[in-house]
Amino acid sequence: TSSPSSQPTKNPTSTVISGELDVPIVPHSTETLAVLLPPSQLHRLLTISQVSSNNDHAVPVGRSYDGYNWQTLHPLLLDIECTESSCILAIPPNAGIVAMHYLIEEFTPDPATTDEELAKLLLQGTYGPTLESLEEAKSLGSAVAWVQDQMSKPITSLREHYRKRVSAYAKTDLHHHATRPPCEAGSRWQRHAFNRWRDIGKTIEEVSNRSGSYYLKVDGIVRTEVATPPSAEFSLGVTSYVICRPDRDNAGMNKMSDFYQHEVSGEQGTLLVAANADGCIMPISIDMPAVYFSDTDDAFGGSIPSVNLVSLADPYVFEAKVLQDINSPFTCDDFKATWPNFVIDNDTGLFYLEDRRVELYDNTDGERTQKKRLLEGRCTQSPRTFLNEDTCVPRSDCSPPVFGGDFILNADNLRKFYEVDGKYVYRLQNLPLVGTSAPCKTNSNRFVRKNAGEDGSGCSSGNTDFSSIVSAIETSLTSLDSQERNDVRVLDIEDVSMNCEDSLDETLGASFTATIPGTNNLSCWTHSYYREWSV
Repeated sequence: TSSPSSQPTKNPTSTVISGELDVPIVPHSTETLAVLLPPSQLHRLLTISQVSSNNDHAVPVGRSYDGYNWQTLHPLLLDIECTESSCILAIPPNAGIVAMHYLIEEFTPDPATTDEELAKLLLQGTYGPTLESLEEAKSLGSAVAWVQDQMSKPITSLREHYRKRVSAYAKTDLHHHATRPPCEAGSRWQRHAFNRWRDIGKTIEEVSNRSGSYYLKVDGIVRTEVATPPSAEFSLGVTSYVICRPDRDNAGMNKMSDFYQHEVSGEQGTLLVAANADGCIMPISIDMPAVYFSDTDDAFGGSIPSVNLVSLADPYVFEAKVLQDINSPFTCDDFKATWPNFVIDNDTGLFYLEDRRVELYDNTDGERTQKKRLLEGRCTQSPRTFLNEDTCVPRSDCSPPVFGGDFILNADNLRKFYEVDGKYVYRLQNLPLVGTSAPCKTNSNRFVRKNAGEDGSGCSSGNTDFSSIVSAIETSLTSLDSQERNDVRVLDIEDVSMNCEDSLDETLGASFTATIPGTNNLSCWTHSYYREWSV
């Protein structure tokens, strides 16, 4: 064994042995066995595994490569302790009936080819090698030359690359991207009546119409019209059924509805449905219907916009089309902000359902985004980074409101916070009079007109014993113009003595009837906590 000074300290009752390559190590039956593990060499891999008669394969216990310290491995995670010069593995006792031993083995990998070395470099330094990038790296000759070449090139933007190619699904708008409005060129449309991303788990209802056919509705909105209802065609037994979520069949294969409808070939997908969610364990397959309406006035109470659609160039997308433009007299006002929308293709006369996708905005190189508002009224935003800090341009027409001077807290002004920047405004009310002094004991007081629409006769139970407080309220109202006197709801009377005595704090939280100057109108003002009705 090695001397104690050159190896980790183990339990003094443990036996310490030196492990050797390809020599079985049998654990003790009653005590821990400490094994001094051999060091690995450059370009060599050492492993130690547990081998037992009830396992088909050896179970890895630890490894070391290229001269690095040994590492313990899942699933056994046996204790390995290392110093600068050695590592010791603690093998637990084995008193069981299963024969077991441990084995240290060495592996020497074949030398990596130049292509493999450069592919590894590209895996670590890029989003993955291509044949073109691999040939470029080979032409440069070394990893150092490749890194220097990369550093000499202009900075490229992943966001810019992503924006130009993505067509991801998104349900809601966010500040840095939005769902593309249905009336904009490039919006996407599909022939099948149900949507993979929005309708899984939804309930389809069959409703007969005046033409003798049937509407299929989801959430009360007509999706399509069919001559024969699926309940009859596929013997469902119910006229209301759920679109099932993905499940696995007995063979372990993932089952999911096929969402497509190809008019040219006649191919169509399938919907997996059941009477309720519990029945989706054994769903029934029905044909995916196409979008169709014999009378849009009956289905929607009006016309559907006529548009020009163009096919996608991608051969793997064989039914979706994108909007080119809208035919007169229809405009964007004929589209809903909420999903779903429907259109009729001017060229084919076929109906299409909106397939709302994400829209990313190009603001590369300091270009202002042309989008001012998203569907939900938000402004588009991008965080300032080292890539755009010199070119990031704020837009004054889509920025949080900035007010100068007095800001009147009326409904129109408060609503601007939400309409312009998507922020909510809160008013604090019914706050307790914590730490608040009675008006007669301080020169700073807040009075709130809490029931302005119902106080024309003054306070129903106002305090009438302190006329000096009423006088101070009316004097404060006098300093306002005539319109503000009627509109104001909060009075802060600062640095003004109420000239009264109130040893019993009768004025604390009390209400006072005051006349609005210049009129005969009465108003009721309640002494309040200093943040009551703050916005």
